[in-house]
Amino acid sequence: MSGHFGSNVSLGYKRVTIANGDAKSHDDMAVPVRVRMDSHNSHMSHKSNKSAAPSFVGSYARSIMSFSLKKEITFTDTVAVMTGIMIGSGIFVSPVAIMSQCGSVGLSLMVWGASGILSMFVAMSYTELACMYQLAGGEYAYYKMVLGDLPAFLFAWMMLVLMDPAFFALLALTTSTYIFDPLFQGCQGPDIPMRVIAIGIVFAVAFLNCTLVKYVTRVQTVLAITKFLALIGITIVGFVNIFNGGTENLNKGFEGSTTDPGAVATAVFAGYFTYNGWQYLFALIEEVQNPEKVVPRGVYTSFILCTVIYMLVNVAYFAVLTPEELLNSDAVAVLFAQKTLGSFSVVIPIFVSCSTVGALNGSILGGSRVYYAAARDGLFPSFMAMISNHYRTPIPSVLVSCLITTCYIMTGSAITLLEYLGFMALMLAVVSIGCMLYVRYTQPENYRPYKVNLAFPIIGWIVATTLAVLGLIHDPVKNLTGVGLVMTGVPVYWLLRCNKRVTAAWFTTTLQKLLLVLPEHDDCS
Repeated sequence: MSGHFGSNVSLGYKRVTIANGDAKSHDDMAVPVRVRMDSHNSHMSHKSNKSAAPSFVGSYARSIMSFSLKKEITFTDTVAVMTGIMIGSGIFVSPVAIMSQCGSVGLSLMVWGASGILSMFVAMSYTELACMYQLAGGEYAYYKMVLGDLPAFLFAWMMLVLMDPAFFALLALTTSTYIFDPLFQGCQGPDIPMRVIAIGIVFAVAFLNCTLVKYVTRVQTVLAITKFLALIGITIVGFVNIFNGGTENLNKGFEGSTTDPGAVATAVFAGYFTYNGWQYLFALIEEVQNPEKVVPRGVYTSFILCTVIYMLVNVAYFAVLTPEELLNSDAVAVLFAQKTLGSFSVVIPIFVSCSTVGALNGSILGGSRVYYAAARDGLFPSFMAMISNHYRTPIPSVLVSCLITTCYIMTGSAITLLEYLGFMALMLAVVSIGCMLYVRYTQPENYRPYKVNLAFPIIGWIVATTLAVLGLIHDPVKNLTGVGLVMTGVPVYWLLRCNKRVTAAWFTTTLQKLLLVLPEHDDCS
């Protein structure tokens, strides 16, 4: 079995042992191999062998390279990362987007459930590709393997320059806003200090991500537990109200439901975006222990938890708030707490801050691996492919994304940009599922540690494509503007392709000395 990564790399498996730095055949040990080949001599040959190592890997075999990202992410960590990113501020702050499009309580709850199921179908397709290739970068790696360099670069460009920093900025600003909220009792806090605090939050989380990954995942686990406790608390309060007769809003059912397909599509899209963020886990695949088993279990567990808790929390909201109150609120959870908890409602801003910090922490963790993978393959400047000599983390990639995020925080353009790029999030699902189906059809002999039932990706692809078409018809100017923003990466791609040496040698050397980072293939043991 082989893949393609430019002209000098081949992928495959071979049973090897290490003896004085040389790779030798052995019958008792299976090691996944990604071997760099040069034009004069190859280190070893490759043959497709299902009895050998069960999958591709993103890092070179230890026979070739001992300096790479560490495998420190466990099953618990995968669930914490996925749920920690998916449950951001949206469920606390504003389920309004779905309700405003649906028009009724019943249809709104159906959309929440359908959005979770659609997201899981898409994630299952990603899981097959992730377990098959096991390459850092997630979608970036799949696009490079199936579609080539330019689509892969455009995805990485969109994530580094547009989508990720805008998302990080929004999360940091939301955290800062809720930190100031108790101090100003609902009034708008001072703008500049809030932005400075937001920048400080970004770099504090970045510092954590530049240290050992196990510390990041431990923090992520604590924050995920915190937000689940908050949501469970909201659910309990709401259901107590139901048992006490607070069913008036729920009894309205589908009264006032919209009949506009475009509005329903917009609502499902808003729900899909609320579940968004799980993709970052697949960018971390090279750091997951036993990914063939851990990743699929993590995906199923995370989506079941999030979908169930989202549904229960929305039922709790409607048990206390009327549809009109929900639509007129900028912070639904705060209003809910004020009506049910009285003076204890001040804890809600704390939980929202924990939730957004958790989402920011997991997003930076996963997003930095996309830029790192693109740089490792020569599509981004080479210094972004360097990793810490001590911590084995891609420090330059983390810092670059944080610097761009700082620009978005200071200019206040994050929300507007995300509105324009919302359509692209759905298009990524369409393209990624298409890649999975294409690889399944063209490479049926390839070994797949996890093989999804084709009914799920086909249903997911049809639904996602339909929603994308309806969304394009509903608001063509905004959605096509988002496509245009992504296409700004095309001239950058050709510029980098024509000028491989983007950064001066002195800059790279200085960066290595300051940050103590090395290219992945350097052996520093």
